[in-house]
Amino acid sequence: MSVTTMKARSILFGFAIYATLSHLGCTKDTPDVCGSISEYTTLVHTNCPRLGAIDSGQLFFIDYSCIPLSNTIDAMNTDGSGKVELGRGEQIWDLAVADKYIYFADMNASSIKRIPRSGGSSEIVADLLNKQPIHLRKNDTELFWSERLGQDDYSITRMTLDGGKPMAYVTGIKNIWGLAIDENFVYWTDRGTDSVYRLPLTASTSTIV
Repeated sequence: MSVTTMKARSILFGFAIYATLSHLGCTKDTPDVCGSISEYTTLVHTNCPRLGAIDSGQLFFIDYSCIPLSNTIDAMNTDGSGKVELGRGEQIWDLAVADKYIYFADMNASSIKRIPRSGGSSEIVADLLNKQPIHLRKNDTELFWSERLGQDDYSITRMTLDGGKPMAYVTGIKNIWGLAIDENFVYWTDRGTDSVYRLPLTASTSTIV
């Protein structure tokens, strides 16, 4: 199956604009540095938050901590009210919200796990046998996640939400940097090749060469 490639070095780093402006001293009190950004609102202060998803009027995010390896999955209303802890993992890198469950990639535990959407204990849905999951995306029927197998060796795996067997989807990725999905394609960026790729959801396993 053909994989479509789009050269786009600048796209790979577009998400870092906010961090770059922060390092330049950009705040709502210094419009001369970066222009006016006075419209932002601080919703919550917490320990290294990583936004995961917005669904049904709620923000779901990871409260990330390196020491000890104990992360939480939290949720709150989009106005910052009603913050609650829903579950815990070791080193949660990404999450995806479904109707009944929240799925998450636990890098340190080498597994894909889930907790009830209302909160509770986690259970393993895919044991990755020492491979490290990074990005996690879903559609109505499947989960897709990226895995680090070794130096310059990444892949994308898919699995049905009803608990099917994980299946290889893309192999031979140098350094995956982002993952997205729509009705017809899976997209990913490869920092190792400075490219953006896509592959139809109908494809069988493909290898990047």
